[in-house]
Amino acid sequence: MAMNSMQKRKNKTKLVDRDGLCCHWCRQFYLEDQLTLEHLRPKSKDGSDRIINLCLACPKCNQERGDKPFPLGYTPTWKDIFQLVFLFIFDHGLIEPSSFVDWIEQFQIQN
Repeated sequence: MAMNSMQKRKNKTKLVDRDGLCCHWCRQFYLEDQLTLEHLRPKSKDGSDRIINLCLACPKCNQERGDKPFPLGYTPTWKDIFQLVFLFIFDHGLIEPSSFVDWIEQFQIQN
């Protein structure tokens, strides 16, 4: 089921609070109304509308990326790769979100 306009606005506000006003891919700053919602794991590849699968992207990066994992010329970071692996595991029910959060919190405490 697609997000309605109210859900899109709420998600965009959450993402601005979480990530700021920059494109996830090119890291350039934009005005809020210039940024688009981007699915990290594309909907065409069974990606969800959950906030964990969303980021903000400029129209150029969003369009260039299409349904590929990353835009052309983008060098993925370990965080990018980890996030895609986590989304796959989470979306396929291989781990419960609460278990993962507990694991991350323990990892952060140890490091």
